[in-house]
Amino acid sequence: MASALKLLALDGLVEIDVVLPPNAHVARTLRALLGDVPRITPVAPLSHAELVRRMRDCELILSDSGGMQEEAPALGTPLLILRANTERPEGVASGNMLVVGTDQARILGEVRRLIGDPAARAAMSRPALPYGDGRSGPRIAAIIVDWLEVHGFRPPVAGLGSRPVANW
Repeated sequence: MASALKLLALDGLVEIDVVLPPNAHVARTLRALLGDVPRITPVAPLSHAELVRRMRDCELILSDSGGMQEEAPALGTPLLILRANTERPEGVASGNMLVVGTDQARILGEVRRLIGDPAARAAMSRPALPYGDGRSGPRIAAIIVDWLEVHGFRPPVAGLGSRPVANW
């Protein structure tokens, strides 16, 4: 990944912010691999709010993070997944993400393709909610209430000492 980022920076087409992980050893290793290449800026670990803001404001994300795979589609930011596979295929199916793996040539090819083809990048930039819209709790509660009513279960009337028709 680091060698692909260095080559992309040397193309001169992109500015790259590399958010360093909180693990000091991994951060040091990544800094050493990236060196002092112009157009690559190592960024200290970020708060979640700042990370999401940066994700929203960038053109393209490259990451192996599962959390980013969950958030990028909702933000409408294209994500290239730096893993051989993903346990979040809904994001790939939504068109917001693409699994590219860790092969340098594949990473370079996909980034260059998306940077050079605004229409392809725009197609991946539509905000989507492939994991749900955050309203499943109320929907499930409504289904349970409907089922209880159909089956004759009535909630107790508060303050009157009523008891439910059935105990479970």
